[in-house]
Amino acid sequence: MTSLTWTQWVSNISKGDVYFFINTSPTSDSIKRFYSHNWVDEAIPLYRGTGLDHLTEISPWLIKIKSISLYHLAKELDECPLEDKYWGWAYHSHLNWKEQINHWQFYQMVTVDNELVHLRIFDPRIAEILLPNLKEEDWLSLMYPVNDIFIQVNKESLFFEYPKDILKRKKHDFPLKYIFPLYLLEAWRNSLYATNLVVENLILDFWEENGDLANLLFSRENNIRDIIYKWVSNEKVKNTDIAYLTDKNLLNHLLNIKLINKEEL
Repeated sequence: MTSLTWTQWVSNISKGDVYFFINTSPTSDSIKRFYSHNWVDEAIPLYRGTGLDHLTEISPWLIKIKSISLYHLAKELDECPLEDKYWGWAYHSHLNWKEQINHWQFYQMVTVDNELVHLRIFDPRIAEILLPNLKEEDWLSLMYPVNDIFIQVNKESLFFEYPKDILKRKKHDFPLKYIFPLYLLEAWRNSLYATNLVVENLILDFWEENGDLANLLFSRENNIRDIIYKWVSNEKVKNTDIAYLTDKNLLNHLLNIKLINKEEL
């Protein structure tokens, strides 16, 4: 964590133009605020014109800030932060607008276990897990446009900088596909946020597949979420890939610990 302010961060103009990743819908107060203050030089929903075009209404946005607006923007955000604490993050870059779009639209889909997966790196909860674990090759590929990153976390901030000992190539050649590194995958799978997501998804799936049983179970067990969380955490300790746990696995566990009787099925 750092006590770096927005005013201090944007003042480093040698790092390039200022870009914002907005992890929210276009109707949110965050994006409305950028437009109402006339801070926006360029902006685009990143799903537009890609394989995720059908999700454009919930697309993250990339916004380039007018250089003339930087001081006003920083002063405003220092005094009154964006309301959504997971709104996204900001970075400096020397690449032009078209290069920014090409890059982030390419890297929004990555390969994990031979499957294409959507990488939501614009979400600060995910970024703060992955960024500390980046290696040289990640800065030269996935994070190529970025010179430094500023993530606001409550009253403090996270700051990441392109490693000074890595010489950035003048041009980045996109691979045929980007294979998400195992060490980043492990960092994600071992995170508290990933575990919570698995638990929430399991509960949703359980309700969808076993509505009456779920209603009965959740009405009589006040701490059912804690029980499921403990089970998922124990599975992780056993080196189970918790991303592949299903509502059927959960049902078997609840039967084994006798929270559900076979007669109730």
